[in-house]
Amino acid sequence: MHQTHHLELTVADAPLVLDRVVSLFRARRCAIRELRFEAADRHRPGRVYVTVEADARRARLATHHLATMPGVLAVASIGTRAERAEVHRAPVVDAVFGAPAPA
Repeated sequence: MHQTHHLELTVADAPLVLDRVVSLFRARRCAIRELRFEAADRHRPGRVYVTVEADARRARLATHHLATMPGVLAVASIGTRAERAEVHRAPVVDAVFGAPAPA
């Protein structure tokens, strides 16, 4: 049985991230009903709000694949009453590239 799923993605200013998101939903046979993109700027990361229609299994698999996608920083499922449940957040690295690791 198909259900409507609302997702909010926090995305980096990476090339093709929006194309990857749309391609993933198409490959998983999740029908995109609504898509809104807010580009990143120097003050905040970008956002993608997407509403898809799919059965629970396909939506769950697509969400987990989104969480590992390059350029996707976080994925949140938005409930019917504007509730947000965090699904994934990329780990934060507290190091500078090329700097020695703390002992």
